[in-house]
Amino acid sequence: MATDVEARSASSTDSGAPTEPGVITRIFRATELDVRIVAMVVALAVIWGILAILTDGIFLSPRNLSNLAVQGSVVAIMATGMVLVIVARHIDLSVGSVLGFISMVVGFLHVQVFPVEAAWGWPLAMVIGLAA
Repeated sequence: MATDVEARSASSTDSGAPTEPGVITRIFRATELDVRIVAMVVALAVIWGILAILTDGIFLSPRNLSNLAVQGSVVAIMATGMVLVIVARHIDLSVGSVLGFISMVVGFLHVQVFPVEAAWGWPLAMVIGLAA
């Protein structure tokens, strides 16, 4: 009985003619796009759409997108540094604490030590932060 089922399934799937890829598959092959990346972009667009609907459009305002880019740049810089550390095979879990400490030093220098109205205050605080 098992041979009858196997014979029927083999004959239904193997007609002898090569199967032609679908339109979407041909587009991905022609453009050399990775399906996983496209899926992540679609998921991101869906999340942004849901957040735009739930916040009555505030999420997609230029001010909010600018704030998200500024906040994301810190994570991107730290992630780039972590990639270099991991590639060099020096696993280091203290990157987050060092980033927090240096941020606190720069903020303290900028607000408490140097005059806020001085144009040279924030560049000097940044240089000291990089030196630290």
